[in-house]
Amino acid sequence: MAHPGEPVDFTLERDGETLIKTVEPSAEGKIGAGLAEGADRRAAGFGEAATLAVKRPFIVTQQQLSGLYRWITGQIQAEMQGPVRIVKFIASSAQSGFVSFLGTVAFISTLLGMFNLLPLPALDGGRLTFLGYEALARRRASPRVEEMVHGYGMLALLVVIGLVTVGDILSFF
Repeated sequence: MAHPGEPVDFTLERDGETLIKTVEPSAEGKIGAGLAEGADRRAAGFGEAATLAVKRPFIVTQQQLSGLYRWITGQIQAEMQGPVRIVKFIASSAQSGFVSFLGTVAFISTLLGMFNLLPLPALDGGRLTFLGYEALARRRASPRVEEMVHGYGMLALLVVIGLVTVGDILSFF
């Protein structure tokens, strides 16, 4: 975004090989990179497809957790996308065909499942954190404390969802 309309060189590593690609960002500073389905689509037998159906969510989860870590530590810059842009992404995948739509739905389901297991209050991961505490302490956490933690966590989560949704809407203008 620092060089809108100017050619920019990107250094990529693909299969151990370093490549330099030149792209020209739009006037808004965007290069058109984003999520895309179908890059590695190929025919697979039933056994291989069943194996991939089990393995692929774990691979996607690992990639997303790695990206989340790199974003939190400032190694990369990322943009949050909320419900409005997710619906737009799903709609565009549906226009690309049923297989693309199905892949997008599976991808988003995997991300939502991973997000739900993060150890944040008001999510299942937050509840699991309390259960872990109970297992280690061999006593139940104070119901009042747990209720407050989850209540404030839910409030914070709703505020973040609201802010991201407003950002999504504003990005269209």
